[in-house]
Amino acid sequence: MSDQLASIAVIGTGILLAILGVLVTIFVASGRRDARRRRGEPVIGAGDRGRVESDAASTASLRRRANASLVAIDDALRNWEQELGFAQAQFGSRAAAPLQAAVATAKGRVARAFALRGGLDDAAPSSEARVREVATEIIRICHEVTRDLDTHAHDFDSERAAQAHTPALLDELSRKGRLLGARSAAARRTLEALAHSYPAVALAAVSANPDLVDALADEAAASVAAGRDALAEADRAAAAAAARAAQSAVDRATGLLDDVDQLPAQLQDAASHLDAAVAVLREEIARAEQLAPADPTVGSAASAATAALAAAQDARADGDLVSALRAVTQQRAELATALATSRERAGRAEQARSRLTELLDQTNARIGAVTAYIDTHRDAVGADARTRLAAGVRHADQALAQTDGEPEKALMAAATAARLVGEAQALAEHDVATAGGNGPQWLGGASPGSSGSAELVLGGVLVDQLLRGHGRGLRGRGC
Repeated sequence: MSDQLASIAVIGTGILLAILGVLVTIFVASGRRDARRRRGEPVIGAGDRGRVESDAASTASLRRRANASLVAIDDALRNWEQELGFAQAQFGSRAAAPLQAAVATAKGRVARAFALRGGLDDAAPSSEARVREVATEIIRICHEVTRDLDTHAHDFDSERAAQAHTPALLDELSRKGRLLGARSAAARRTLEALAHSYPAVALAAVSANPDLVDALADEAAASVAAGRDALAEADRAAAAAAARAAQSAVDRATGLLDDVDQLPAQLQDAASHLDAAVAVLREEIARAEQLAPADPTVGSAASAATAALAAAQDARADGDLVSALRAVTQQRAELATALATSRERAGRAEQARSRLTELLDQTNARIGAVTAYIDTHRDAVGADARTRLAAGVRHADQALAQTDGEPEKALMAAATAARLVGEAQALAEHDVATAGGNGPQWLGGASPGSSGSAELVLGGVLVDQLLRGHGRGLRGRGC
């Protein structure tokens, strides 16, 4: 028995010592944290330690990226300096001047990036936040410099490709230039045929096009010849420039010929569409006079539209139908723009009138019903209900007077009238219920509120009965 007690005592002592050890550990850790706080040092727990390790890893990765970007852009700048020399030799100093300026700017920005990187190697250690900030800025600078230089690389690649294809392009432009002469002769014949059916003013916009095309064809031929001479002297840059000049001349001449080719169809369309366009513009002018007779902006647009109508009438006889149609269409669009605000206002007014008619009918019917109700219970209904009813009648009359000129204000007045009549109904019914048949309540006693929902629902039922013939006749209001 004594042995068992001894064993129990030993176990208990061990457990007690373990508990004391845990408490001491907690006390020591707490004391260390308190000491750190007193010294202003950060206290790092298990979760904080994980975040710090993660931040350190991400900062190291960001720094490696910045270092790699600096090495890459430094190598790229050395290559670009060589590329600049090639470009100056191939395209000339003037053509390579933009690239030269871009390389100089890039070198300045990269030098700044290296200066930022050098700041991280100073004796004083940088914080994690500062390292990330600097590394991010270095990466950004390197990215932007690469992007800017790549833009110039694309331009010179395109120029090299153009020079490589210059011989074939000059041959193609020579062929197109010869075709311009044939198309120019066909355009002259088209204009001569149209002159038998349309006045000269209708053809004036394109009548000089064949002569202009002939001049442009000569200009293209001269540029092609200059380009071939430059190729013979191995001056590909000059040959490419001559090819571009020839291309521009051919494109302009082609556009002028297309205008002549499209003219017959345009004249036919103008003749068939002008009458319809004139009719629509007349309607717009009438609408402007109706909606905004005093608006100066609308008035100015309407005057211009009227002048366009007059010009269209003259064009039917011996004028330019295409220009007349274009002018009528343009004036219609400008007048519609000027009328936009007035149209919107008119739309709101029409909507207000539509709602106003229904609301006034309902309000007048309710006025008649409440009037009949007060007549029936005149000894019980006090001054409050009668005052609200009189105000409702006054606002209803005001709404009716404003219906034509100011429908939106009239709608507001009608809404006020409907509210006042509803309040008068609720007050009258409250007076009757309060009186209980025991005598008049001239001042109304305690008010039930201006428009309590329960009273209004009850009032609606009573007035509805009156409207269906269960009350006395209505005085001065139809229902």
